[in-house]
Order: sequence, then structure tokens, then C-alpha cells
Amino acid sequence: MPIALTFSTGKAEDFFSEYLLDVEPRTDLQPFPGHFLKWGRLGDLYRTLGGRPHSFLLAGEVVVVIVFLQALAAAVVLLLIPAVVMAKKSGTDRRVSSAYFGGIGAGYIFAELLFIYTGTLFFGDPVVSLTVALTALLVSSGAGGLWAQRHGPSSLAPALLAAAATLLVTGLSLWYFSQPLLALPEYWRYAVLSTAVMIPGFAMGVPFPLGMRFLMRRPEDRAFAWAANGCASILASIAAAQVAVSGGLHWILAAALIGYGLAGWGLLKANRTMAEQHVRGSHCGK
Repeated sequence: MPIALTFSTGKAEDFFSEYLLDVEPRTDLQPFPGHFLKWGRLGDLYRTLGGRPHSFLLAGEVVVVIVFLQALAAAVVLLLIPAVVMAKKSGTDRRVSSAYFGGIGAGYIFAELLFIYTGTLFFGDPVVSLTVALTALLVSSGAGGLWAQRHGPSSLAPALLAAAATLLVTGLSLWYFSQPLLALPEYWRYAVLSTAVMIPGFAMGVPFPLGMRFLMRRPEDRAFAWAANGCASILASIAAAQVAVSGGLHWILAAALIGYGLAGWGLLKANRTMAEQHVRGSHCGK
């Protein structure tokens, strides 16, 4: 027999919005049942718990935030020290490489976890979803990297745009057609998700090798770019869990697009810097 919630006064929406914890029923875009904290009500919750801050450690969301802050502090130290040292020697601005390679690193990881979470909805098993989504993404990204070897710096901006556009279309399509897809036989769901992942995966495999070839001229520049990309990937993998739990899958998609937008800003700055250097070189030649 189904059980229904009854309220003495008001509506269900009023109860969920005013309650101290987030007990609203889960949806396909926000499917995580272990989420209870309301970040805007932490002060009220703190007073309700008797002013004991250690009680917050029982909440998984708080633990994720603590781990993220620790990783962020480590990343800042590991990137800031070599950036300062290298800037004194060469005068190179590391903000460009940090923005470009950090942006594509974060965008890639957010997209990867988005497909894994979405695949869990289709397969009902996170292990199967991880296997299918990760395999399709790595294979297609490798193919994109091979394709990038035959193209020049003019492909950098189109590659970033293609990665963001295909990711947006794929994410929205999977959610919009989720009900018909769930009605398909299991092997068709494997095929659909694999194909859907490979389309943006191919585009997302292009910006990194192109950037390494045409934006980073010296070995130390490439080493720093690798470090920025790796740190951003780690931070994004931690943040994605909190974003998914607190905001939902659509916010992971938004975070991935912001990452590629940051990479686009870094590319614009790099192009402007190289153009200024070319102009200065021309004047010196005269």
C-alpha cells in the first residue's frame, strides 16, 4: 500500500523549503539520497545541535568540502612556487597556461563524471556505468588526439568550441530522451551511451595536444602546463561529488562548460601575448 505524507497546514513545497534539512524527494537530475544539508541553514543547524562543530563531520558533504580545501591548498603551493621561480627567470605569465590547461583538465573531468553518473541512471549499476563511459571516453579522446596531430594552431579555438557544444548537446539529449532510452533493451542502452560519450569525447581529446604543441614553447612551460592540468583534474574530481549532491547533474554540466570557457579565455590571452611579441620582434628587426 503506498504511503502518502500528510500536512496539517500548508503545502508540501512549504514543508520542504522551511525544514531545517533537505528532505525533498530525489529526482533523476539529483538522484543522491544521502544529501541532507542545506548550506544556507548551517547556522540554524549548528545551534540546533547544541553548538558542537564536530557533529558536522557526520555529514558527508562537509567531509568532501574539507578534502577539497586540503587539495586546493596543496595545488596552490605546488603551482605557485614554480610559477614564481619561473617568472623571475623568464618573465613568463603563468596565468595563461594555468587557465587554458587547468580549464580543459577540469572540464574533461566534470564531463567524465557527468557521463558516469548519467550512465548509472540507465544501467542501475555504477560499476557498469564506469566501465562503459570511461572506455568510450578514453578511446574517443585518444582518437581526437591522433586527429590533432594533423592540424595547426588555427584549430585550437574550434576545438574548444566543439568540445563545449557537443558536450552541451549530448548532456541535454540524454536527459531529454531518458525515458525512451530506459525502455530500450540493455545492449541498446550500452550502444547509445557509448556513442553519445564518444561524440564529445573525440572533441575533448583535441585541445590538450594542440595546446602543448603550439602554446607551450619550452620544456619548463610544458611541465607547468602538465602540473596545472593535473591539479585542476584532481580538484574537479573532488568538487564534482559535492556539485552533484548539492546541485544536481545539470550543475556538473555547467561546471564542465565553465571549465572550457576558462580555457577559451586562456587561449585568447595567449594569442594576444604572442601577437604582441610578434609586433615587438618586428620593430626590433627594423
